[in-house]
Amino acid sequence: MFIQCKHPINKAFTLIEILIALSIFSVISVGLYQINSLWISKGKQSILIANNLQSISLSLYKIKNELGLCKQFNSPSLRVASNKITFVHDDRIVSYRYVKKPNSITGKLIREKGLESKLILSGIHDVRFFRLDNQLLQISIELENKALTTRVYLRSLK
Repeated sequence: MFIQCKHPINKAFTLIEILIALSIFSVISVGLYQINSLWISKGKQSILIANNLQSISLSLYKIKNELGLCKQFNSPSLRVASNKITFVHDDRIVSYRYVKKPNSITGKLIREKGLESKLILSGIHDVRFFRLDNQLLQISIELENKALTTRVYLRSLK
Protein backbone atom coordinates (compact mmCIF):
# COMPACT_ATOMS: atom_id res chain seq x y z
CA MET A 1 0.00 0.00 0.00
CA PHE A 2 2.76 2.49 0.72
CA ILE A 3 4.55 4.05 -2.14
CA GLN A 4 8.25 4.30 -1.71
CA CYS A 5 10.24 7.14 -3.20
CA LYS A 6 13.14 6.37 -5.40
CA HIS A 7 15.10 9.20 -3.78
CA PRO A 8 15.73 9.07 -0.06
CA ILE A 9 14.24 11.99 1.94
CA ASN A 10 16.87 13.92 3.91
CA LYS A 11 15.62 15.15 7.24
CA ALA A 12 18.06 18.05 7.75
CA PHE A 13 17.90 21.82 8.08
CA THR A 14 18.31 23.92 5.02
CA LEU A 15 20.87 26.71 4.85
CA ILE A 16 18.18 29.38 5.08
CA GLU A 17 16.73 27.85 8.26
CA ILE A 18 20.19 27.80 9.85
CA LEU A 19 20.86 31.43 8.88
CA ILE A 20 17.49 32.54 10.27
CA ALA A 21 18.17 30.72 13.55
CA LEU A 22 21.65 32.29 13.82
CA SER A 23 20.30 35.78 13.15
CA ILE A 24 17.60 35.39 15.82
CA PHE A 25 20.20 34.12 18.29
CA SER A 26 22.57 37.01 17.52
CA VAL A 27 19.83 39.64 17.94
CA ILE A 28 18.83 38.17 21.30
CA SER A 29 22.43 37.91 22.51
CA VAL A 30 23.23 41.52 21.52
CA GLY A 31 20.14 42.71 23.39
CA LEU A 32 21.08 40.74 26.49
CA TYR A 33 24.63 42.10 26.34
CA GLN A 34 23.36 45.69 26.22
CA ILE A 35 21.00 45.09 29.14
CA ASN A 36 23.84 43.51 31.12
CA SER A 37 26.17 46.44 30.36
CA LEU A 38 23.48 48.89 31.45
CA TRP A 39 22.95 47.04 34.73
CA ILE A 40 26.68 47.02 35.44
CA SER A 41 27.10 50.74 34.70
CA LYS A 42 24.05 51.68 36.80
CA GLY A 43 25.34 49.49 39.62
CA LYS A 44 28.73 51.23 39.58
CA GLN A 45 27.02 54.62 39.46
CA SER A 46 24.84 53.82 42.47
CA ILE A 47 27.90 52.61 44.39
CA LEU A 48 29.62 55.95 43.71
CA ILE A 49 26.54 57.90 44.79
CA ALA A 50 26.26 55.82 47.96
CA ASN A 51 29.94 56.43 48.76
CA ASN A 52 29.51 60.18 48.22
CA LEU A 53 26.44 60.29 50.45
CA GLN A 54 28.24 58.26 53.09
CA SER A 55 31.23 60.64 53.11
CA ILE A 56 28.88 63.64 53.30
CA SER A 57 26.93 62.16 56.22
CA LEU A 58 30.17 61.29 58.03
CA SER A 59 31.46 64.84 57.50
CA LEU A 60 28.18 66.32 58.74
CA TYR A 61 28.38 64.08 61.81
CA LYS A 62 31.91 65.32 62.61
CA ILE A 63 30.91 68.97 62.05
CA LYS A 64 27.83 68.56 64.26
CA ASN A 65 29.90 67.05 67.09
CA GLU A 66 32.50 69.78 66.88
CA LEU A 67 29.88 72.55 66.74
CA GLY A 68 27.99 71.04 69.64
CA LEU A 69 31.02 71.55 71.87
CA CYS A 70 32.03 75.01 70.67
CA LYS A 71 32.39 77.72 73.34
CA GLN A 72 32.03 80.76 71.11
CA PHE A 73 30.40 81.20 67.71
CA ASN A 74 31.75 84.01 65.51
CA SER A 75 30.08 83.76 62.11
CA PRO A 76 27.65 83.71 60.38
CA SER A 77 25.54 86.29 62.16
CA LEU A 78 22.01 85.56 63.21
CA ARG A 79 19.65 84.87 60.26
CA VAL A 80 22.36 85.36 57.62
CA ALA A 81 23.22 82.64 55.10
CA SER A 82 26.92 82.18 54.51
CA ASN A 83 29.35 79.73 52.92
CA LYS A 84 31.67 79.96 55.94
CA ILE A 85 31.38 79.34 59.68
CA THR A 86 33.87 80.33 62.36
CA PHE A 87 33.81 79.23 65.99
CA VAL A 88 36.10 78.52 68.95
CA HIS A 89 36.74 74.90 69.89
CA ASP A 90 39.37 73.85 72.45
CA ASP A 91 40.68 77.44 72.63
CA ARG A 92 41.45 77.47 68.90
CA ILE A 93 39.59 79.21 66.11
CA VAL A 94 38.08 76.69 63.70
CA SER A 95 36.42 77.55 60.43
CA TYR A 96 34.71 75.61 57.68
CA ARG A 97 34.45 77.32 54.31
CA TYR A 98 33.17 76.41 50.89
CA VAL A 99 35.58 77.25 48.05
CA LYS A 100 34.58 77.24 44.40
CA LYS A 101 36.89 78.18 41.55
CA PRO A 102 35.58 80.58 38.88
CA ASN A 103 33.88 78.84 35.92
CA SER A 104 33.66 75.61 37.93
CA ILE A 105 30.48 73.70 38.65
CA THR A 106 31.61 72.07 41.89
CA GLY A 107 33.68 73.18 44.83
CA LYS A 108 35.09 71.85 48.09
CA LEU A 109 34.55 72.23 51.82
CA ILE A 110 37.73 73.03 53.75
CA ARG A 111 38.33 72.94 57.51
CA GLU A 112 40.85 75.36 58.94
CA LYS A 113 42.14 75.14 62.49
CA GLY A 114 44.94 77.51 63.33
CA LEU A 115 47.35 77.32 60.40
CA GLU A 116 46.21 73.85 59.36
CA SER A 117 43.95 73.46 56.35
CA LYS A 118 42.23 70.16 55.53
CA LEU A 119 39.95 69.12 52.67
CA ILE A 120 36.69 67.73 54.05
CA LEU A 121 34.48 67.27 50.96
CA SER A 122 34.92 67.84 47.24
CA GLY A 123 32.62 67.66 44.25
CA ILE A 124 29.73 69.44 45.92
CA HIS A 125 27.72 72.22 44.29
CA ASP A 126 27.07 74.48 47.27
CA VAL A 127 27.26 74.67 51.07
CA ARG A 128 25.16 77.08 53.11
CA PHE A 129 25.35 77.78 56.84
CA PHE A 130 22.34 79.59 58.28
CA ARG A 131 21.99 80.54 61.90
CA LEU A 132 18.30 80.26 62.77
CA ASP A 133 18.62 81.09 66.44
CA ASN A 134 21.33 81.80 69.03
CA GLN A 135 21.72 78.07 69.59
CA LEU A 136 20.49 76.62 66.28
CA LEU A 137 22.47 76.37 63.03
CA GLN A 138 21.27 74.89 59.75
CA ILE A 139 23.77 73.32 57.32
CA SER A 140 22.73 72.63 53.71
CA ILE A 141 24.89 70.74 51.22
CA GLU A 142 23.79 70.69 47.59
CA LEU A 143 24.83 68.00 45.16
CA GLU A 144 24.02 67.73 41.46
CA ASN A 145 20.37 66.80 41.98
CA LYS A 146 20.07 66.37 45.75
CA ALA A 147 20.32 68.57 48.82
CA LEU A 148 21.08 67.45 52.35
CA THR A 149 20.08 69.67 55.24
CA THR A 150 20.67 69.23 58.94
CA ARG A 151 20.30 71.38 62.02
CA VAL A 152 22.79 71.60 64.84
CA TYR A 153 21.91 72.56 68.38
CA LEU A 154 24.79 74.58 69.82
CA ARG A 155 24.37 73.28 73.34
CA SER A 156 27.53 74.87 74.80
CA LEU A 157 26.42 78.40 73.90
CA LYS A 158 24.22 80.28 76.32
